[in-house]
Amino acid sequence: MYTDALGPQLVYSGKINSNNSIVTGTNVRNVIPISSLLRNATTVKIRVRATSANVDISSLWIGHQAASGDVYDFDGNQAEVTFSGGSGCSPTAGTYVDSDNISFTLDITKKLVIAFHLNTLANAPRGTMTGATSHYKTAADESGVTDVSGYSAYNSNQSFMIDIITDPTL
Repeated sequence: MYTDALGPQLVYSGKINSNNSIVTGTNVRNVIPISSLLRNATTVKIRVRATSANVDISSLWIGHQAASGDVYDFDGNQAEVTFSGGSGCSPTAGTYVDSDNISFTLDITKKLVIAFHLNTLANAPRGTMTGATSHYKTAADESGVTDVSGYSAYNSNQSFMIDIITDPTL
């Protein structure tokens, strides 16, 4: 679908799964393995696609996994993902929202962490992101915090999707 010559290239695509309940104030951290990342980049863009429920994300961050600590901790070089210059996004079922271009050096020799805080989601994502290990904690927004603790692992059904796209022409 995406090629270097014709435009942005897909770096990663993953479904966020659902446990079919309403959750407010949940932090979610997904650790994406090296084998799921397709190429290095210095600029990325995130596409959030709401597939079966409205999604209200108050903040979203991208970064590499820390060398030590909890598996879902950032290494300290994480970047906030913005949408039209602001934090968060709220796609409705069947739609998508693209982030602004994010200056972030994606190194495919390191695991990637995608962290976000949900205001609400009708079918809350307490399930795995495709190809990733997922963790959650209900608390105040700590999606941009480097070193966190107390998260639980989880699994379940698709509710929305995140794509990471990169290319100098984004």
